[in-house]
Parts: sequence; C-alpha cells; structure tokens
Amino acid sequence: MNKRFFVAILFIMVAVSGALYSKAMAQQPDLDGPPEVAVEGPGDCGFGKGPMGRMARVLDLSETQQNQIKEIQAAERETIRPLREQLQQTRAKVKSLVQSESFDEAAVRSLIAAQESNRTEMMVARARAHNQIYALLTPEQRALAKKLEPLHQGGRGHHRGF
Repeated sequence: MNKRFFVAILFIMVAVSGALYSKAMAQQPDLDGPPEVAVEGPGDCGFGKGPMGRMARVLDLSETQQNQIKEIQAAERETIRPLREQLQQTRAKVKSLVQSESFDEAAVRSLIAAQESNRTEMMVARARAHNQIYALLTPEQRALAKKLEPLHQGGRGHHRGF
C-alpha cells in the first residue's frame, strides 16, 4: 500500500511538472522560424512580403527609414541571439531532468526561473527596438501606424513590425 501511494504521488508530480513545462513552452514565441527574405520589386520597399513589407508600403517609408529599421532589427537579433541559445540549452536541461529516474523539483524550478529571466530580456530588447523604429516615423506615419495596430493584434502573438 505504501509503495503504491509513493508511486501515485510520483506519477502526479511528473504529470504536473510536464503540464507546467508544456505551458511554459507554449508561451515561448517561435523565434526559430525562417527569416523574411527581402524580395526587391516595384513598390516592395525591400522588406519582403511579410508584415514589414506591407507596413513599409502602407506607411510609405523612405529609403533612409528602411535602412535605419534594418540596422535596428539587426542589432536586436544580435542582442537576443545569446539569450535564444541559453533558452535552448535550458530547455534541454529541463527535458533531461523530466526524463531522469528521480525528479529534482528545485533544479527544474531554478531552470524555469532562468528561462523567464531570459524571456524578459528578449521582450525588453524587442520593445526597445520597436521604440527606436517608432521614433524614426514621421507624425503622419505614427498616426497611421496607430490606426493599423488593431489589425496586427492576434495571430501568433508577436510581430517583428511596429
């Protein structure tokens, strides 16, 4: 009886930790997707066919603005690259702990807390880049961007545009 109770408690702990891990991973933005490829063409603004290409056309960004935005985005990617690598390493460590014969809850909690810290830093870097891009816009472009903002809500939960 005592052994069954212990096994049942262990099973519940593993199930709960798996559920928490799944929830944490579901909230992780998809940063490993393919980068947008710039396809130059008439009226394309050099940003490709994704959200940035559409926004560049709609907001009528100048070539200078486009180049400055590309520089801001490149700097953001460089800032978050080590954070993304740390997240991948941490996910692998959590997975190995979940699959081990004994469950170390303290270690899992510590790793997940580190993941949240990295995610926070990534979100701050992204917000900083969006602010820098917003600052490049003319007052007319800002007003139009604010009007278009509700159309960009939803979807996958994040956009690299502004």
